[in-house]
Amino acid sequence: MIIAIDGYSATGKSTLANLLAKKIGFRHLNSGLVFRAISYNLLTNGIDKSNFQHKLERIKELTQQFHVDLEELENNVLKLKTPEVSELGTQIAKLPFIRERVTEVLRNAATSSNIVVEGRDIGTVLFPQADIKFFFKADTTIRTNRLGRERNSTDFEAMKIEIETRDREDETREISPLKRADDAIDIDTSHITVGETLELLERFVNEIKK
Repeated sequence: MIIAIDGYSATGKSTLANLLAKKIGFRHLNSGLVFRAISYNLLTNGIDKSNFQHKLERIKELTQQFHVDLEELENNVLKLKTPEVSELGTQIAKLPFIRERVTEVLRNAATSSNIVVEGRDIGTVLFPQADIKFFFKADTTIRTNRLGRERNSTDFEAMKIEIETRDREDETREISPLKRADDAIDIDTSHITVGETLELLERFVNEIKK
């Protein structure tokens, strides 16, 4: 069984996908962490958002060589969520060969187990055949506050601009833009707790499993 969770950043996708997977005994896959791991690897090799356009062949080479350990990613979330990693990750996500690599990693992982997989094009591109699809959203101010708590930062104006810029880039990129699948269930996490959201997701999943 495949459960797809798509939506905007800082809406609780990762937290809820992880909790739901644990609750129902599924494997949790986070597509964003795979992009971030590739981004982090590129940064450690001297490639950043200022020069990546001039080093596409080197990026392709490094990406092909890079081994993605999904279990290891979950243990290194903090270092993968820095602004630098995020900014480069947004840029490289526009490259077809990067998206192909991420798709390959996630689809291979999905062949051997029931999964809860999250990202921005899971229900529309990676797993359009998913048994159930959720689409997460939340008020921008609330998302900014959540990001501030995550980073232990009070620079809310900069983070709000970062979120709005990310949304715009995700929605308008040419390849696999952020888009709600026609058959997705909308989940607005603005004013409900993590526990209430988990209960809601589990209820929908149980209906499908009957």
